[in-house]
Amino acid sequence: MYATGLGVHARSEVNVALGGGFTTFLSDVGVDDEVGPAGVVAFLVIVDGVTLFDSGTMTGSSATQSVQVDVTGKQQLKLVVTGGGATNYSNAHGDWAGARLR
Repeated sequence: MYATGLGVHARSEVNVALGGGFTTFLSDVGVDDEVGPAGVVAFLVIVDGVTLFDSGTMTGSSATQSVQVDVTGKQQLKLVVTGGGATNYSNAHGDWAGARLR
């Protein structure tokens, strides 16, 4: 269980202006429990136009992945969730669990 985070439906994109004021983006990522094993997503972390994290396709049966990305001096953070190659997005619910900047 996580006290904070961001739950999204694929295809989503969240843009965060960093202004060079942070050093690290951290989060755990995975398919939301509400869709169970039917869920399919992929997570990308893009910083100043460069993909620094790609979870690959995750299903509801996949283990949670931890993200730690260096954002020192960076200006733009983009959190993207895709359907992981699926053509039906009805169960494409992804969680950026405990997402935070420091």
